[in-house]
Amino acid sequence: PREPVTTRTTAAGLPPGGDLRHGGFPQGRVSMAGDMEKDPHMVSTHIKQSRQRELKQYLGPEGMRANPEMLSTYARSVIRRVDSKLSGTDFGSEHDIPGQVERLIQEATSHENLCQCYLGWCPFW
Repeated sequence: PREPVTTRTTAAGLPPGGDLRHGGFPQGRVSMAGDMEKDPHMVSTHIKQSRQRELKQYLGPEGMRANPEMLSTYARSVIRRVDSKLSGTDFGSEHDIPGQVERLIQEATSHENLCQCYLGWCPFW
């Protein structure tokens, strides 16, 4: 299942005081997104790292549950989602990179999304 908060914001990534809108957090996300937009290899590495656990759960042990047709459909949906993120259309209308980062920060800090998070993840820190 998809996590309600679309970007992982941990205590280690926050400036003192925990405000996502100040400090290096937004600038770091904008810089990273710009780099990912320019370098497709960086995108594939990021996808592999961030989706590895989800994919293992989906495929089961040793990939035994892998139905090639379903896997192909799933792979296409992931590629479409990444493409929409890179083109700035992930939220329906087109946004530039700073606009996308701001939108993700808004979602990551909304009470509606935070209240659905696993408490052990410490989303309120």
